[in-house]
Amino acid sequence: VCAVALCVAAVCTLAAPGRTMAQSMKRTVMENVKRATVLVLTQSSQESRGDTTLSTGSGLFINGTGVAITNNHVVDPSHAKTPIEQRSFHYSTGKLTYTVVVNSGTENQQEFDAEVLYQNRAADQAILQVYDENGNKLISDSYLRIQPETRLSRRMKVWALGFPGGDTQRRQRDDRHPSVTVTSGNTSRIPRTPGGRIRMIYTDVEVRPGNSGGPVVD
Repeated sequence: VCAVALCVAAVCTLAAPGRTMAQSMKRTVMENVKRATVLVLTQSSQESRGDTTLSTGSGLFINGTGVAITNNHVVDPSHAKTPIEQRSFHYSTGKLTYTVVVNSGTENQQEFDAEVLYQNRAADQAILQVYDENGNKLISDSYLRIQPETRLSRRMKVWALGFPGGDTQRRQRDDRHPSVTVTSGNTSRIPRTPGGRIRMIYTDVEVRPGNSGGPVVD
């Protein structure tokens, strides 16, 4: 389900049936959501593989085998350029590589390689496959399921997770990337097509560049 088209990839609902209007989230549930939220680094190779970071954003695991969703402009820095500019950009940068940081900013922080499985420029969405150190699909216990849009309603309490500011706050001394940031608010407007499909989800949650691709959850 698309939400906050510029910055957020998906809205995920976690609450039990009948509790979608809850104004708080259990600590254990929030910790699971944090673990499912990842930092995404898009890189080029100047002198060695992936040595130059071109853009950073957020993402979220959507299953237990390392599949993550993010925004297309996170994995393709030429997203908003003209076709001619895009060709020039990719010619000069060459093949892009991707790193996904799990448990970013914590003692359990880990970095894994990823590849883009799917891109949709119009919807600004991309799907990544994350691999473990042996080149196998990464097994993750923490992931979020995208629920039917019928679960959504106006004035629903929601939380946005991600990495505002991207990787600029990385602590070089201990080589830790930034920790996930959580902001909260409410859905404010949900315009629909004549057929009843949701066109957009507006919220008053504060998000900034770097939140791109991260989840908004109830």
